[in-house]
Amino acid sequence: MTSGAQQALRRTMEIFSTTTRFAFACNQSNKIIEPLQSRCAILRYSRLTDAQVVKRLMQICEAEKVKYSDDGIAALVFSAEGDMRQAINNLQSTWAGFGFVSGDNVFRVVDSPHPVKVQAMIKACWEGKVDIALDTLNELWCVL
Repeated sequence: MTSGAQQALRRTMEIFSTTTRFAFACNQSNKIIEPLQSRCAILRYSRLTDAQVVKRLMQICEAEKVKYSDDGIAALVFSAEGDMRQAINNLQSTWAGFGFVSGDNVFRVVDSPHPVKVQAMIKACWEGKVDIALDTLNELWCVL
C-alpha cells in the first residue's frame, strides 16, 4: 500500500475510530507509516513450519475436493516460505487456472522457475556442460 493510500486510510481511521476496529495483516510492518502503527496493537507472528503449512493445505484440498500431487503440495510449501496466506492464494490460483495442483503448475502460477531445473542448470555449468545448461535455460525461459 502506498504512503498516500496509507494517509487516506489514516483519515478514515480517525473518522470511524469510535465505531470501527481495524486489523492489518502484513509481511513487512516497517512499511506501515508511523501514524497507522501508533493506532494499532502490533502482533508479530513467526512463519509457520513446513509441516504446519502441509497439514492445513491438505485439509483445504480434502474439504474443497482439490486434485493435487505430492510435488504440487511441496511446491506450494516451497514458494510460500512459511506464509499461509501465500500458500492458500497460490493453491487457489493453481486450482482455478489448471484444475490440478502439480509442481509445474504451481511454479507457473507463482512465475518462478522450478528449483530442480535451476539446480540442474547450475550443476551442468559446474561440470562444464554449457550446452546442457543453455538448453535448460531456454526451457525455463519458454515456461516463464
